[in-house]
Amino acid sequence: MGGWLFDHVGPKVPFYYVGVLDIVLAVICAVLSCCGVIRNDIKERKLEAQAVEEKRKRIEQELRTKRKSPVNATTYTINE
Repeated sequence: MGGWLFDHVGPKVPFYYVGVLDIVLAVICAVLSCCGVIRNDIKERKLEAQAVEEKRKRIEQELRTKRKSPVNATTYTINE
């Protein structure tokens, strides 16, 4: 495409063409990111991993407190 533009239109036209395509792509990316189509998935994955880690720590803490709590000595009578 660039060679044809260079030969038939002018020597600077391929560079203008690439520049225009870059601007169009930048505008498309900006619009899609503003609409929420393009997201920062690295940040989302970090937040998800942090939530999983917090949940794991909370469960471990609950298990530790259950193990440390004394067993309730309850007397059961068996009626025969």
